[in-house]
Amino acid sequence: MIHENKPKISAYIASFYFFIAIVLFLLWIQTTLVLVKILLFILLVTLIYHIIWIFNTKYIVDNYVLEIHSLYGIKRVRLSKIKKVEKTEIPIILRFIGSSFFTGYYNVKNLGKCFLAITNFYDSILISNDKKFLITPRNPDSFIKLLKK
Repeated sequence: MIHENKPKISAYIASFYFFIAIVLFLLWIQTTLVLVKILLFILLVTLIYHIIWIFNTKYIVDNYVLEIHSLYGIKRVRLSKIKKVEKTEIPIILRFIGSSFFTGYYNVKNLGKCFLAITNFYDSILISNDKKFLITPRNPDSFIKLLKK
């Protein structure tokens, strides 16, 4: 059976992205320098792409695999290879790879390198196998039970 989980979107994360998009758009329409206009347009398109992916982040579980759908594609985790699943808090993190602030590879204190696909700051669970994944599914307790079946 396939279970799809669409996480809650943090108003802070969404507002931050929309605010930056509005600022970039206003700068874009105000500037007359062609090179600056091109750069601002590229940044705006990239930001819009990120906004779309915030709202398209999802986690799909079937009988064998957890799929993490995020900006950077689909990460697959075999359920049989999961060593540990636990509810956790989003730690203070240092950026490792990526530019989205909600998904990508981070170097997390006490965890090391970790892949994040988060849309809020309060529903996080840590999934460990040979790698570590930090995600924010809706109803994390039910999601943990689903992964442990």
